[in-house]
Amino acid sequence: MKIENIRRIAVIGSGTMGHGIAELAALADYEVNLYDITEERVLSGYQKIKWSLEKLAEKGMITKSQVQPAIEHITPLTDMRVALLEADFVIEASPEDLALKQELFQTFERFVEDDAILATNTSSLPISEIASGTERPERVIGMHFFNPPILMSLIEVIRGKKTSDTTLQITVELSKRLKKRPIVCRKDTRGFITSAIFEGFIGEAMWQISREKIPAEAIDARMKFTEKFPMGPLELADLTGLDIGYHVRKEAGLPNPPVLERKVSAGQLGRKSGHGFYDYSNGVGAKYQAASASSFDPLPLYAMMTAIAARLVQDDAADPQDIDLAMQLGGGFPQGPLAKADEIGLDKIVKKLDELKAKHNDLRYDAPLLLREMASKGKTFYS
Repeated sequence: MKIENIRRIAVIGSGTMGHGIAELAALADYEVNLYDITEERVLSGYQKIKWSLEKLAEKGMITKSQVQPAIEHITPLTDMRVALLEADFVIEASPEDLALKQELFQTFERFVEDDAILATNTSSLPISEIASGTERPERVIGMHFFNPPILMSLIEVIRGKKTSDTTLQITVELSKRLKKRPIVCRKDTRGFITSAIFEGFIGEAMWQISREKIPAEAIDARMKFTEKFPMGPLELADLTGLDIGYHVRKEAGLPNPPVLERKVSAGQLGRKSGHGFYDYSNGVGAKYQAASASSFDPLPLYAMMTAIAARLVQDDAADPQDIDLAMQLGGGFPQGPLAKADEIGLDKIVKKLDELKAKHNDLRYDAPLLLREMASKGKTFYS
């Protein structure tokens, strides 16, 4: 298989991510089979693609002459066998359920050609486990798009334990042909690059609420108004859905912060339920003032993000530059976590991690050996 052999892409799942990925592929002149389990679902996704293409043309992001050819490249289908039979590359965009994805990938193998590549859009589930039930795990890979795919420039490409060099090379090249910036996570680590570091950003904010009784408004105000993030970690958690992070941690065997346990148990799942860390029932949503920012020290959040990022470097999963760029492109970070750590001082980061570990008897705060050695020698990630 070569990149030139890829002519038809099957997108399995026509929801928010699926129809966005299908739109991208169609604009790149690929034939696209868009599949979902019911006609209502797949036609809904198809109509959203048509609407999006028209809007892009109105805004001058594509030409009007690109709209109709892109629409004609897409075939909505409810028969998975038909969707897969002539596909050279499959992108699965189903809910974050490991058992479901394993079942789907076993089904894919029954219908695609032996050299077809099978990609999953998972944001955190292990690629190797998704591939574990397949006969040819060497052609399974992670291809994590960001929402909305048409606008977000990053694709995180994740290598499973048995993913072949050819599969990786073709997926990286396809990402470029979709006019995206691929960043490779070389190891199948939990959460890959972006989701792992977001755990430090969002998860540690929740632990600060649970343990230090710091108001969500103070944390979000500091991170948005002073630290210049697009939004605070708690507002972001509300936007993505509190149940999402809750189930990801649970599946990974990690403890959930008590404040999150309480909210999920109460059905307060964020914006979609009308209430999370903020009340959305009145249509106002997350409100916090810049004046609240001074009451929160962001060092615990930066320390946790640095520890996670440093472990990725230590494990040879990614380089500092790629980690930082991934968080800037995929998360809108004002600067990457490792560049920020250099600015703060690695000695201060390690000291804070040690303080938090001693105070809470929590191994999550273990400073990676690489980080500890760099701090002791006065080194930086960008020296």
